Amino acid sequence: MARPSGRHPRAVDRGRGFAPRQSVQGRLRCLILLSRSIRTDIRPPSLRGPKIFATVLALLLAAIWIGPLALNGGHVDQAHKEFLNGPFALPIAPTLEPYVKVWQGLHFGVLMQNSLLYAVLGSALAVGLALVPAFALSRFEPPGKRYIFALLLTGLMLPQQTVLIPLYDMLRWLHLFDTRIGLIIVHGVYGMPPRS
Repeated sequence: MARPSGRHPRAVDRGRGFAPRQSVQGRLRCLILLSRSIRTDIRPPSLRGPKIFATVLALLLAAIWIGPLALNGGHVDQAHKEFLNGPFALPIAPTLEPYVKVWQGLHFGVLMQNSLLYAVLGSALAVGLALVPAFALSRFEPPGKRYIFALLLTGLMLPQQTVLIPLYDMLRWLHLFDTRIGLIIVHGVYGMPPRS
């Protein structure tokens, strides 16, 4: 009887993912070899010596940095007289009056609205202005590509302080000084990727 493709039947079984038939002694021998190869002296890492010192030092530094914030945050809702009586005592009658007073006194709602407006529109303008040259320089080979790229990168070499006076003059000449649209344009131009 001919064997299939001239290979041993056990090799065919191995190819299909089946283990070859072994005797009990062969299996025991494999288990003994495996047990000898497994290291039993491996221990989990322990916090000894330098690790304990580093952990204690990190916790101490965290307490130094977080302590004043926790003290301040715990006493913001405390009346002024209560705080002077015991700065480390918990507030007797918690109140949100200091938050309301600061929010109304600084017109914080208007400030948040302005920040959101400048951030969103300035970022959108920056991305919009950067899309055209980025697409053209990455996809096409226009004549003088290296010079255009070098011209765009000169913005990285100029500090922003060098253009403050010309920027002020230009915004004043265009009647955009002290206006929202003027500030959005400035944020958009300075937020462009080749410029930043």
